[in-house]
Amino acid sequence: MKNMIRTVVLGGFLVLAGFAQAQEKAPSADQLARNRADCYAKALGLSTDEAQGLYKQLLMGEEEVADLRAKLAELQAEVEANMARHDAMAEENLTKEQRTKLEAMRKEGWKPCSEACTSSDAKSCAGKADAKGACCAGGGKAAAPKTAAPAPKPNATIK
Repeated sequence: MKNMIRTVVLGGFLVLAGFAQAQEKAPSADQLARNRADCYAKALGLSTDEAQGLYKQLLMGEEEVADLRAKLAELQAEVEANMARHDAMAEENLTKEQRTKLEAMRKEGWKPCSEACTSSDAKSCAGKADAKGACCAGGGKAAAPKTAAPAPKPNATIK
């Protein structure tokens, strides 16, 4: 019972922490539009005026999807909190030695994730987990996506 209460409290804390983190770090629509316009400008060698024209259209798009981005951040925080709760319950089955090893790995930056492993070599990922836990449960690097996302195509014309 004590472990269940601790797990529920931990889960609640993680939901609130995840939500607060999502709120703090979310860039503004203006910054997102500027970033996208800069991306186009660098990729296509656009002039300042051309980039400004793209920025105006991209800002309208970012303002349209702002609510969707906020909902997505909330859902992501909810998913992470839910999985953290289940991780904690699953970890109750570990031996004392396994828990000690897990704590040491976490201090070095390891986080559980759902990506497939390409390697079972625990050393290949030691201390290299990114914010989303890019290291898999076996300690290896997460598998790379099979196909890269296509480059963005401009949908606005500059007049």
